[in-house]
Amino acid sequence: MFKRRLQIATSILTVLCLLCFISPRPAPAQFGFSIVSDPMQESHSWQQLLNDIQKLQKLDHQIQLAFSVYNQMQMNARFFSNKSAWQGLTNQIVRNWSPNSYGATAMWSPMVMYGTGSASGAWGNVTITLHTNPYLAAVAGSILAGGRGYNPYSRDLASAASVETFDGAGPTAIQTLGNARQQQMQMNLAIGRLQASVSDGSDGMNSEVQQLNLLAAGAVQGLQMQQTTNNVVTSLLEQQTIANKIQRDTLADHLNFINQTDQYMVSEAPMWGGAAQALSSH
Repeated sequence: MFKRRLQIATSILTVLCLLCFISPRPAPAQFGFSIVSDPMQESHSWQQLLNDIQKLQKLDHQIQLAFSVYNQMQMNARFFSNKSAWQGLTNQIVRNWSPNSYGATAMWSPMVMYGTGSASGAWGNVTITLHTNPYLAAVAGSILAGGRGYNPYSRDLASAASVETFDGAGPTAIQTLGNARQQQMQMNLAIGRLQASVSDGSDGMNSEVQQLNLLAAGAVQGLQMQQTTNNVVTSLLEQQTIANKIQRDTLADHLNFINQTDQYMVSEAPMWGGAAQALSSH
């Protein structure tokens, strides 16, 4: 109704402005008096009418915008009142409890599942213990000092170093795995509460501040899970580096052996000097 009246008022003002433009010149004086036309006053009146029309048009535009915003808010409230369609399934935790037929994995499963216990003890129970070689320890200093000569014990020292680096990376890996699974169980509870809040269609849970808080909570949870993922990737990179080291040491030992063989063949005198020399020597 208000919109219709506004349009009628705008149309009337427009007609009045047109009438002011096309109005004829004032008639000559009759009956002893005359109407005097003031161009300056008419110009001011015309400008005032144009200003009023522009104000009415601006007001009409603001009213239309307000109606549009109201309709959009109404549609959003109606659409998001039922959020069950947006509810997803929680991530299922896979539990792989290792068998313990010989008593070696008693500490392994609690560590990789919950991060409890001793990581070094769990690792030591499932791996072969490396015993110290006194002879290798005696020549290790000279091998590490380097030199141009070939040392056959270099491969043994490199292999022992690979085992010891694995003994450092292995416990760290299972500790990281246990921490990740423990955080996953804790995070599932937090994600469940967050999902319940997001799916709540009540007025108190759908205010602007509440929605911003839910967005911030989801972002923080994502950062925490990303941090755990980075720890896992770092542990995997350490183990992959050690595995690459073993392959590199194998190739280097093979090339060193070939180099030593070639030098021996070049430096040694020929054992067979020919038939005449063999007969004369005989």
